[in-house]
Amino acid sequence: MTENNGNVEKETLESALKKEFGSESVKDLADDLSTVKIDGKQYSINGKTAGGGNQDGDDDDDALAPGKKATTTAKDNYTDTSESKKKATIPAGFTVSNIDGEKNVDDGLVIYLIPDGETPDWTTKATGDNFAENTIYDIQTKYDQFVWVPVSNINNMVMCKNNNKDGHTCNIQLNSQKTSISCTANGANEENEELCGKLYWDVSNWVYQANKTNQTWTDDSGLREPDFVKDYDNSPSYNNGVISLDGDNGIKSEFLKMATSVAKYGGFWVGRYESSLVINKTRQLAGQTSMNASQDTSKMWYGLYTRQKNFASDNSITGSVASQMICGSQYDAMMNWMAGDSIIDVTAYPPKSDVIYNTSRVTGATKNGSDTINDKLKNVYDLTGNSFEWTQEAGSTGNRVSRGGCFSDSYSPSYRIGGNPTGTGGTYGSRLSLYVK
Repeated sequence: MTENNGNVEKETLESALKKEFGSESVKDLADDLSTVKIDGKQYSINGKTAGGGNQDGDDDDDALAPGKKATTTAKDNYTDTSESKKKATIPAGFTVSNIDGEKNVDDGLVIYLIPDGETPDWTTKATGDNFAENTIYDIQTKYDQFVWVPVSNINNMVMCKNNNKDGHTCNIQLNSQKTSISCTANGANEENEELCGKLYWDVSNWVYQANKTNQTWTDDSGLREPDFVKDYDNSPSYNNGVISLDGDNGIKSEFLKMATSVAKYGGFWVGRYESSLVINKTRQLAGQTSMNASQDTSKMWYGLYTRQKNFASDNSITGSVASQMICGSQYDAMMNWMAGDSIIDVTAYPPKSDVIYNTSRVTGATKNGSDTINDKLKNVYDLTGNSFEWTQEAGSTGNRVSRGGCFSDSYSPSYRIGGNPTGTGGTYGSRLSLYVK
């Protein structure tokens, strides 16, 4: 950007900036045309950054480091401490972990939602019967935590509904303004192609397949998202305004917003623990009983969905992230990232015999009577035990798909099982995800 104010009208400059960077990226153009925010970072019109949007004298987010809170949201604003120097996008309001083993993308980069004015203690270990000795830090029982799931190519997570039909192979691309994605197969920008999740499964038995490449969409059949399960979602007795299919707030629109964010920022954030209820607030932290479909305030799939969707607004972080029940395509992206781990084979059924899964119903806890825990992959806990994790994935006309194992039945993390969304079983919980705005 160069200084060229002259007689340029504010509306003219603002229009030019939005054309160049995207209408959602450009904010707060000053009346005197001296500064503007682009993708959350503040610039002066002569091209010099103005403190990364941080006007209170703190360090610039370009130097975001372990233990520091992000004051603005900008793509790749964190470089990890590993030799490979991998990057991630830390949303404004979140603090990068300062605990060894939680600082790097390949290990499972962890962020904490720590209220302003509170000083975190990164060293004290948690105690109590729920945790194996020296496995959990006290801070993990106090603040919501999320783990970065990198997605290097959006085509590994999203496709269009014509994929593998009549010779059509999708090519999903982010536009130059980084505001939308579309299928550009065969050299044409096919903006009218509806986008959907790419789900890794065997059509004969719903089993996860890491190398599956021939996914297709079939209306009201098989596994798919985003979609209604008509047997229940069309009934006001169950879906009393909780979800809609179309419209600005419909699940199709929400899926597209999430997928666009993943394409733009190269990943998303997943709850480190299954969601729990603490004083009627949805939390993602260790040491709490998993929220489940039998509770009055999170009853059925619809109650869990609502609780998780409201997490961002309940915590006043809607300026930097949106929250939702994890999508099936996000879950499979997480499995693809975790595949090959030496401790837990995400595809094994049943899991390896030496997996010590969580049977306690307490998030992040160990198996009763054990002094170790390995129900953890890339710093994400309780994938083989605790609760089955309901997702937004639809199955046929009457099921929502859950993943992983529960406290009474240990399954591999990728395991799928369908259940009607009106079920109130105590074994059904869910895991929350965030996408960056």
